[in-house]
Amino acid sequence: MLISVGALLPLAAAGCGSMHEESSGSHTASSSHVVSSHASEPPPRMPIGDVDCGVLHDSKGAVAHVIAFANGSGRAGCTDALTVAHDYLGGATGQRPTTVDGWHCQPQPDATVPHVCSASGLVIGLRGQAAPTSPPPPAPAPVHTLHPDVQPKVAGPEHAHPAPPPLAAHVAGEETTNCGPVKDAGGNLRGVVAMGTRVGRVGCTEAIDIAAEYATAIGTSDNMTVSGWRCRPHSEGSISQVCEKEGLKIGLQNA
Repeated sequence: MLISVGALLPLAAAGCGSMHEESSGSHTASSSHVVSSHASEPPPRMPIGDVDCGVLHDSKGAVAHVIAFANGSGRAGCTDALTVAHDYLGGATGQRPTTVDGWHCQPQPDATVPHVCSASGLVIGLRGQAAPTSPPPPAPAPVHTLHPDVQPKVAGPEHAHPAPPPLAAHVAGEETTNCGPVKDAGGNLRGVVAMGTRVGRVGCTEAIDIAAEYATAIGTSDNMTVSGWRCRPHSEGSISQVCEKEGLKIGLQNA
């Protein structure tokens, strides 16, 4: 059976068209898959760097560039950097550390960036010669001068204040004073009395010293001399022992 070539051409064309469409469809699907895979990847992050936020002047006209430094904590915004630097330069802190708007600002030994401020890991630097002003010096003491036509007044005797006389070792009078307790040889308390006589009365400091030394020896002997004071038993009133010297008396009584 013979088939003409003219009859086969349409069939061949139809077959090629079908194959081309399948190939095109497959290519389109593959392209679509590739595009969607690229769209799911996040864009790469660009590294941040230091930023020069601008220029400020101090009260003397010196200039400093305000630098927002970048580090692992991030980077301060220029608005904050300029505000903090402006307030820092406007303060009269000199070379002393200070807190400005919550930022810790201070000088540092770096000629390029002599001042820095930091907060929460962020750092602002001042690059240049601008700096806070020094605090004002203390006010000088007033100077008093004499007017040539006014003579100073001379203080009269009524304005003089003589030095008080030194305290006497013995107070005159016959009044008796209780000076406090001391312990005897047995650990018992004994009251010390500065007894008043016609000669006077011994001071409590000396009375305590003599009585304390005497009381610790009463257990062995009631008669003894302590620093020139003659001590002995005594049976008048509540006084059980006395020490005498130059008319003065110290008494010991049971506490």
